[in-house]
Amino acid sequence: MRLGLKFFDYIAIIFSLLVTLSIAVYVYAGSNGPLRVRVQTEEGTFMYSLEQDRRIAAEGPIGTTYVEVYDGHAAVVESPCANKLCIQVGELHEHGDWSACMPNKVFVQIEGGSSESEVDVTTF
Repeated sequence: MRLGLKFFDYIAIIFSLLVTLSIAVYVYAGSNGPLRVRVQTEEGTFMYSLEQDRRIAAEGPIGTTYVEVYDGHAAVVESPCANKLCIQVGELHEHGDWSACMPNKVFVQIEGGSSESEVDVTTF
């Protein structure tokens, strides 16, 4: 049984494989730069180094959410939301750690460093 593939079919298959491979490398290759915290609000996305202690005020639709950066960690410490789940997450200190205040539309995530970490419960 012959598939009947033509020259351009092979070109399309090779091109698709190359695009898929390049996207996978881009997505899964971790950055080896310094760790930083990304704070995303309706106003925009802001990046801060974890090496300098600071208090960040992130404005949202229901008030101000405060993120503190200290000792190489970041944490949401105050938020106007009702359930305070964003505060209960605690300290963020590794690549990929995140917290979000959904009612106030504030997202906080640690980026940079190495994306290679130990297997956690969500991965397992």
